[in-house]
Amino acid sequence: MSHVALFPRLYRAYMAAVVQDPSYLPASTVFLATNHGDADVAVRDMPETLPMMSRLHRGPDLEAVAVPTLIQSACSSGMTALISAAISARAQGMPSYVVSLDTLADVEILGFRAAKALAPERARPFSTQVDGLTIGEAGMVIKVAWHPASAYPSSKPDCTVIALLGFGVSCDAYHPTDPDPDGHDIERAWCHALTVAGLRSEDVDLVYLHGTGTRANDAVETKVCRRMWPESLPAVASMKSALGHTMGSAGVLNTLATGSALQEARVPPTLAKSERNLMLPVATGAAQDLVAPRVGLAVSSGFGGLNAALVLARLDRAS
Repeated sequence: MSHVALFPRLYRAYMAAVVQDPSYLPASTVFLATNHGDADVAVRDMPETLPMMSRLHRGPDLEAVAVPTLIQSACSSGMTALISAAISARAQGMPSYVVSLDTLADVEILGFRAAKALAPERARPFSTQVDGLTIGEAGMVIKVAWHPASAYPSSKPDCTVIALLGFGVSCDAYHPTDPDPDGHDIERAWCHALTVAGLRSEDVDLVYLHGTGTRANDAVETKVCRRMWPESLPAVASMKSALGHTMGSAGVLNTLATGSALQEARVPPTLAKSERNLMLPVATGAAQDLVAPRVGLAVSSGFGGLNAALVLARLDRAS
């Protein structure tokens, strides 16, 4: 099935899942995060293809269902949408939703190929031997709810809660496709997220990096990591060797991977095989065990110098 036909079909399925969630209210805010160039057309045409998502539809409670807010900030779209959903959930006192979706498109493949940015086989983030990314695709629905910090420990006995404690965004506006080689605005987003969370860089146990496999991205993130952790690096990882660069969904996947790693105390290998002279000490060949991890930093970047970061924390309660 072509990208043009697949995107609207998946979009309708994900939006239907949002509406069917028991916590969904007609006043709930939904954010659509994607790089898809015709996403606005899919949203505009939704009343014709899925009547229950129409602004004019009247549900059982006789209230209108809202059309989602479109978030397009290149490859940081997903994480930007999560930040927007967190702000909305706290302000409105009800859950917000993120629908993050990107499917393979010819324009992306041809564009990266023309820029000579595609890896010959598979992307190898933070490798000094291969320069290039692999394009992937992904879609998901995330529900974001806000609770006072005091509510987490008492929510359920014998459970692990992954909480979003802080976020940061920045834009270096250095170049349409390349990040500022000094990485100061990337660092600013990461540091701001930690400041909002009331934490310092030394509190971080894991950083899930954007890690595209391109020299331009990986070299800059390496600089930022070395500046923020000059003496002892936390565990660092990228998932793009396994899943590819999922464009607008990449930031959501990084966030989910960070939460999973904190919960399981283990990080999947960034590279399938060992390599010498890596830019950063990512896990290779086998998963890396973490010792009592508490705090993770998930980061994302996009064309135009758009940067985003989220701080997640593991909160445990024993019965």
